[in-house]
Amino acid sequence: MDMHIHMGYCTAESFRILTRNYHSVENHAMCPEIEQLIEEVMVSPAEVAEVLMRNENSDVVLQDLLQGHVKHISLQLYFHLTSFL
Repeated sequence: MDMHIHMGYCTAESFRILTRNYHSVENHAMCPEIEQLIEEVMVSPAEVAEVLMRNENSDVVLQDLLQGHVKHISLQLYFHLTSFL
């Protein structure tokens, strides 16, 4: 029997919890921008955690998250626009 499990997307609050748990970061200069992008992009907490575990340097992983979300937004926009063609 197939079982369907609903997995919610990452929110700004869950992002703050993940960054605090993985990097002990409460406030970082990049966090507000990443939180805004997370609200716009459908990304799972597991995807965010995967990026946060790649490096011990908070600056590096937050920059990776920022760049990854921008790429993710571009892909979503591309697929959304091409679906009308």
